[in-house]
Amino acid sequence: RDSIKGAYKGTTEEGANGITFLNKSTGTIEKCQFIENFRALSFLGNSFGTVQNSDIRNNGVGIFVSQSAYPVIKNNRIHNNFTEGVVVTERARPTLEQNEISENRGNGLFFAGESFNGKIIKNEIGNNKELGILLTKYSQPIIEENRIHSNEQGGIHFREHSRGIVRKNTVESNKLGGIKIVNFADPTLKENIIQDNLGDGIEILEKAKPTLERNEINRNDGDGVSLILSQSGGFIRGNTFSGNQGYGISILSSARPTLLNNVFKDNYEGHIYEEEN
Repeated sequence: RDSIKGAYKGTTEEGANGITFLNKSTGTIEKCQFIENFRALSFLGNSFGTVQNSDIRNNGVGIFVSQSAYPVIKNNRIHNNFTEGVVVTERARPTLEQNEISENRGNGLFFAGESFNGKIIKNEIGNNKELGILLTKYSQPIIEENRIHSNEQGGIHFREHSRGIVRKNTVESNKLGGIKIVNFADPTLKENIIQDNLGDGIEILEKAKPTLERNEINRNDGDGVSLILSQSGGFIRGNTFSGNQGYGISILSSARPTLLNNVFKDNYEGHIYEEEN
């Protein structure tokens, strides 16, 4: 297994990376170790490369994907990096599949995108010191069939105008809650299992307008869904709320989403709480 180590002293952005893909470059990196680089790998321009079966650890950032790059990142261990495991910005649209993204000192994945930002499929995203996944700006990825667990600051946070589709994931055992949706974010959450988180299963604040459909929201330490909205909007329909320590749904302001056909069972404080005006 080849090792790429110690690219910290470059005077340009490219020079500080273990490997950089630029312009329309392509290629495959397989079975490599990336250790103690400023960034282990960067994909820029319209580059399309593949990195697979590699160990990416103890770098400043594990993988940085920006501009319009669209790499395939598959079957890697991306762990113990000093900030983020993977950063995606601008119009980049990577495919991340079957990676272990764990024990990074920042977030497992950080999105600061402008549009569709790729596919995040069947990854294990756990034990990161901040969030499993943080989405900001206008980021809009597809997040599907991942296990997002045991992260210190929560599972997934949507901020600013971020959106995207979160489907068939298991979000469990995160500290400070499972999923948080704030500002103007409006993602769609469908057919996820959101369970055993320390805090609320899902927290929705401010002018966020998500759609929650056919999720199983179970055994969280707070409410299944907690809402403090400043503007009505969004849909919560066809979800199952079971065994949460608070309410199934707690509505703590006069603004509210549309609720349809939800099922409630054995939530400790009750099914639905609505604060009186």
